[in-house]
Amino acid sequence: MLEPGNLKKLSITHLPDLSARAVFSQLTHLDIDVSGDNRMNDVSSEHISTFYSSVILLPRLTHLSFSNECFESIFLDLLQNCPSLQVLFYLAHHQERVRKQGNLAADSRFVVLRLDTFDRLGSGWDWFDDWQFGVHRGMDFWLIVERFISKRRQATGEDGKRNEMTFDDSEWYVIPK
Repeated sequence: MLEPGNLKKLSITHLPDLSARAVFSQLTHLDIDVSGDNRMNDVSSEHISTFYSSVILLPRLTHLSFSNECFESIFLDLLQNCPSLQVLFYLAHHQERVRKQGNLAADSRFVVLRLDTFDRLGSGWDWFDDWQFGVHRGMDFWLIVERFISKRRQATGEDGKRNEMTFDDSEWYVIPK
């Protein structure tokens, strides 16, 4: 059984009420990994609203990741109402989903990446390998996204507008087998 304060990073495939359990009180990194789960496409707005209400109450949450479009409706609210949030990462399945997020581009904490970027990396990369690599070597997708945000912040022009930046394939890595 997990004791409160021990759990810092979590990847889940369903939506529990996170605020109701003390074990989540120290959670800093949360990955909602439902990219291959078709049932998540039918999640009700009420269920998403309940999830949102519990997430914004997590006092230490700094990193949040989604891989399903059913959550797009809460991205802006998360950025506005989670003061501790440093990274909101969205792994989109289609280019039109990436374009739709344009209104969030002004917030440097928001990063959207098209899923097919990973397809170009070959079959040596997957979420489980990323997790293992992060546990044993300290390098995971969170660190890559943080580096991208840092580079993007540094790319702000003299006029105060941010220069266009995209992920370069070299920013992502293939976990050695």
